[in-house]
Amino acid sequence: MKKMAAMLVGMMCLGGVAHGESRLGPFASWLTSNDENAFGVGLKYEWLFNGKFGMDARAGYLTDSDMYVIPLELGVVGILPLERLSLYAGVGGGYYIPEDIGMSTPWGPVDGPDATFGFYGVAGIRMPTGKNMEFFAEAKYTRAESDEESTSGPIYRNGQLVGYTVHQTTKMGMDLDGIGANAGILWKF
Repeated sequence: MKKMAAMLVGMMCLGGVAHGESRLGPFASWLTSNDENAFGVGLKYEWLFNGKFGMDARAGYLTDSDMYVIPLELGVVGILPLERLSLYAGVGGGYYIPEDIGMSTPWGPVDGPDATFGFYGVAGIRMPTGKNMEFFAEAKYTRAESDEESTSGPIYRNGQLVGYTVHQTTKMGMDLDGIGANAGILWKF
């Protein structure tokens, strides 16, 4: 599934070059969720149907002290050109692929979080820094969760019943609900 999603984003990027105005560039990311800070990098591709409306595709890598996540996002964007800069806003959906951080415990294996779908919204500014290049900075809200699962049941060791647990976590959760920011450079081609 990860390879298929990456190939889909790549084909969209290459297909959009033939029509409209395209931009591509790297960015740095920050996201805060549940009082945890995550930092990362990404690549943004934007295809504008006209000078004020288009689509963008993003692929990135975010990491905090516990795990990493690969967000693959696709959305729409609207641009309001002003005299020396532009304002923009957009919304979209994403597929968020977490690191498999499963572990063994005395009562059995605990699986890592599942990949999940989510959505995002952005608002930002752009400033030209050259003929075919512009700087962008944006505030971003992301909402994506993969809930943890719990079960109840007996505890066995070496085939012998040694106890009973009322609550046992079998899968860890992932929570990307939060506000963050991205900043980077886009090249027109």
